[in-house]
Amino acid sequence: MDAGLQQWYVLSELLFIVYMHSMYSHSEIDEGVTVGSCMINRLLLVDDLVLLASSQQRLQYALDRFSAVCGQAGMKITTEKAEVLCLSRNPMQ
Repeated sequence: MDAGLQQWYVLSELLFIVYMHSMYSHSEIDEGVTVGSCMINRLLLVDDLVLLASSQQRLQYALDRFSAVCGQAGMKITTEKAEVLCLSRNPMQ
């Protein structure tokens, strides 16, 4: 391993969440999904990040912006491990 924190370090998860929050905040994404009166635009858990958006186009925009900010910081989004899940009350055509 040339960079990063090893997964068994006690502070690894916390440092990842703090770092990802900073990256996301710099990406200036104001997209998300509304749950009740709250807008949720990301979920962070251990070493995973979930981006939330109200449409496929807005999700792609959020991912592109986030990826660009991460790239400026020397990080790369691993697309091989990425997945997309679409939830909708209306059936897709």
